[in-house]
Amino acid sequence: MNIKKLDWPHNMKTNGFFSDFPVLGSNAMLYRKFRKILGCRTEQCLTDWPDKYVRSQVRIELSDCISQYFDWPNSFFLPNDNIGVLTWDPSMDMRDVDFGLYLEKKYGVNVHIEPKMDFMQFINKVKISNTSPFFSVN
Repeated sequence: MNIKKLDWPHNMKTNGFFSDFPVLGSNAMLYRKFRKILGCRTEQCLTDWPDKYVRSQVRIELSDCISQYFDWPNSFFLPNDNIGVLTWDPSMDMRDVDFGLYLEKKYGVNVHIEPKMDFMQFINKVKISNTSPFFSVN
């Protein structure tokens, strides 16, 4: 399936007077673009996942959690979606901090999100960081 992954634009400008304002700046435009891409996705995205992840409890749980915390239109994330984009909060509500605290409280993990990390790598890192049987991929 050929679905566009979520990733930072290569020519992204991070400076500018209004770039940090959630409604006026480039962050708001980029956020709307990401929401539009996600809004077009369907359950067919699951075909991009290796079989052992399709019904993985950790993938399902983290997808739903990220979708709710960061107000995405659905939880149809691809394995190669950039986790930094999925956990990005241009609203200044510090949802990323809340999400990190949630992971630490619920699962006992403190996972550092690396800039080039994709969603599947994030799932594997959370799984490895936790010894709970809940986190078996199969």
